[in-house]
Amino acid sequence: MARPPVILVENHPDRGYYPGHNLVASSEAPGFPVQRLTDGRRDETRCRANAANVEWLVTWDCAVVRLASALFLERGHNLGGKAWLLEGSSDNFATTPETVVNMAAHPTVPGGRLEEALGAVALDGSWGILYAPKAFRWWRIRVPAVSAYTPELTGIHSGRHFQLLKSVPMPYADYDSARFTTELESVAGRIGRSRTYRRRQGSLVIRAGSEAEYADNFKPWFEDGYRDGPLPAWFVLDPDVPAETTMNVICPNGATFAFAQDEGAWPFPTATVPFIENTPELT
Repeated sequence: MARPPVILVENHPDRGYYPGHNLVASSEAPGFPVQRLTDGRRDETRCRANAANVEWLVTWDCAVVRLASALFLERGHNLGGKAWLLEGSSDNFATTPETVVNMAAHPTVPGGRLEEALGAVALDGSWGILYAPKAFRWWRIRVPAVSAYTPELTGIHSGRHFQLLKSVPMPYADYDSARFTTELESVAGRIGRSRTYRRRQGSLVIRAGSEAEYADNFKPWFEDGYRDGPLPAWFVLDPDVPAETTMNVICPNGATFAFAQDEGAWPFPTATVPFIENTPELT
């Protein structure tokens, strides 16, 4: 039976969510800036250290203390088999930080559970972990130096999460009919073609299962978040069945205000929210 999905309602490193936050890397290779980690383009862009055998730090300053309980790394990174840590600090790492996640060797085989120490690897290579909520102003991913190894990441999603009390079916469009590519032709007649994409989309009806779930998760996300601007989120379906695990953008740009909320639903409000998968096919 499918597990209830996980919804990532915020991303602390993303200045699109939080203009007052700051994301920096201890080094950046030319053409691979740290801003690529939050551009929403999955594995098509990346940030890379500028040298091998040097400790690499990716740090985000939240300006104020922020609570986080989940970390997801996009597919396409090269941390497989390597050690790294997620650390938090209240003094900009002037003293010894608290270790939130200590990964001795990042897993590479699809499987696992999000609540376990190694997290879960999806079939496409993306990875996530859920941990006991922690609150810090400064957060960082620290990759120790390894000979002949230059670390790179494609995307980071860090912040609070919530998990619905019941599993839900995903209303996917037909697989074959939703595939597309884009083409460009040069003046010399050469044709360039993009990767093949699945642009499957649909709507989810989300209902709180308890008063606490509504007050802690739905109200901050829908009622408070949308008051000041759009808050897209990531929806992780069935995270413990890797062959069926997908990450989908809920309320992407251009559809952020298309959700419909029924405040009169009993016993708690419900919301119908659009999603777009935006997932390149594996090649």
